[in-house]
Amino acid sequence: MPSSSSPDESAGRFTMEWISTNDFTLPAGTIQTTFKTRFLSFLKSGRASKSMDDTLKPESLESLPLEFLDHLAPTPDWKDEALSLDEKLLPWCESPGNNFVLILNVPCSGNATVLKYWAAEHGYRIIDPPNPRDLLKPDEKWFAQFENPDTIWVLPALEECWLRHESGLWLVRQFFRRLLSGQLGPGVLGCGSWAWAFFRHALGVSAPVSLTVRPFDAETLRSWFSALAFKKNHRKIHFLQADNGNLVLSCGVESSNSQNRKPSQKPDQKTEQSFFLKDLAAFSYGIPGVAMAYWRASLQLEPDTTEPENTGKNADPVRSTIWVKPWMNVERPGLPSAMKRHHAFILHNLLLHNTLDMDTLSKLLPAGHHLFDQCFYDLSDNGLISFSENQWQVTPKGYPVVRGFLKTEGFLSDDFR
Repeated sequence: MPSSSSPDESAGRFTMEWISTNDFTLPAGTIQTTFKTRFLSFLKSGRASKSMDDTLKPESLESLPLEFLDHLAPTPDWKDEALSLDEKLLPWCESPGNNFVLILNVPCSGNATVLKYWAAEHGYRIIDPPNPRDLLKPDEKWFAQFENPDTIWVLPALEECWLRHESGLWLVRQFFRRLLSGQLGPGVLGCGSWAWAFFRHALGVSAPVSLTVRPFDAETLRSWFSALAFKKNHRKIHFLQADNGNLVLSCGVESSNSQNRKPSQKPDQKTEQSFFLKDLAAFSYGIPGVAMAYWRASLQLEPDTTEPENTGKNADPVRSTIWVKPWMNVERPGLPSAMKRHHAFILHNLLLHNTLDMDTLSKLLPAGHHLFDQCFYDLSDNGLISFSENQWQVTPKGYPVVRGFLKTEGFLSDDFR
């Protein structure tokens, strides 16, 4: 039987691993499930697959209250991973042999945020992006941030420094000319993986050293989810697959009042390892933000698992078992029934730039952008895009579906496939 996570305090430690992009390999899932979930999502069958497999889901289970969800699967604090870059970047910073090191920011990966925290931790200059309103006209003022070429700078998100518009490439063209000629001095450049693919294709640029986070496979997800849960909960918790009681992961320290009851199983029956995390890793492309969104959506409790006085900020499940929906039961966003090229233009621009406000995005769409209003409703209603803090972006749960759709439509995508 495969081993599960250690229940001791080692479960509370986790560190991201940075690798050369040449060593990037997508995690593998179970062949049948990986094909089925991608195919169903592409045909807007995420909801259909749920009803198809309803017989596998115990009807008594309920979604976790938000307090419990944040307790057991908290949103990751990427500041905790800032020092994970030390091994790769500090030796280079001490003796930079090239003009720059590239950190590729995969959508929903947290890479850009980790890089920004790393720069702040070590006191390096952080280059802020320009105001989007200034990107459609030549403006030299932004380069004043590079005035001291003898100290290392860090630009966490180059995707925020351009627009895919006939007038929106001036700044990034100037940036690469000065960077490659040595005028800007040595620095660490973070760039969205989709934007970098465009720059390679349209501008012919390349990076001497290129790094990204190793994709999270099943074992990495098990360690990460355990560490996040362990931060706020040291009690032993078993995450079991709801239809068969197989072990997904466990974390924490065993307590005397633990209850590990499994449906339709005898107490002394052996616990097998679930393939849930293997399929989750494959479907999410190993991207932590995507995997976390689906993990949170999969967790359930039995009724009356909480007590009234234990539902606040420091809520802790009374029982030690959390149920995980079978992978085929986890609802996935689907494409709108009448998908058009208009939808694709919106999605591709959002991945090229990471986030965009409505005014800026409207400038990047073909003429007659008023026709796109319905497309925004369609994409938002299907859970593929969301609007927050005046910005549109592709959702973590929607990214695998969006990526697959754009590739089939022939749009230029990043290299992580």
